Amino acid sequence: MSRRVGSSVGLVLALVLMTACGGQEEDPVADYTPLSETELVTQIEQLPGVAEADVVFSDTFSGGRTYRGEVQLEPGARVDPVATLDATYAILRQGEPDAGLGVSVVDPATNRAYNASALRLTDTASLRERYGPQPGDGTPPAQLP
Repeated sequence: MSRRVGSSVGLVLALVLMTACGGQEEDPVADYTPLSETELVTQIEQLPGVAEADVVFSDTFSGGRTYRGEVQLEPGARVDPVATLDATYAILRQGEPDAGLGVSVVDPATNRAYNASALRLTDTASLRERYGPQPGDGTPPAQLP
């Protein structure tokens, strides 16, 4: 085999390996100290109309890195549950990097739970698009999606 053919094969092989090994650019590693569950829950419970927040972070093989739980509104609270959910998610974005959000807001007046589908948030990319890069300041964008 000539040198020219050998180097062409080597170049093609290198390109194939780079592609197979994920030659794509990855998200940068988070460069902040995540707020603790206690700090996040305290901020959520200070939102208008919130009676109680029961939110925990879990990192499991089957469930991944996710905040799970429920935020209960006060009976008779005159707040928009979707706006409360939006504010809750903005607060949780100050927590663990790239964590999923499986938290719902429950309105006792209707006994209805509002979750990520109410905000049309389906994955990490949609969270990043809505709330910006982490950690953020815990404030949601002005307009609901």
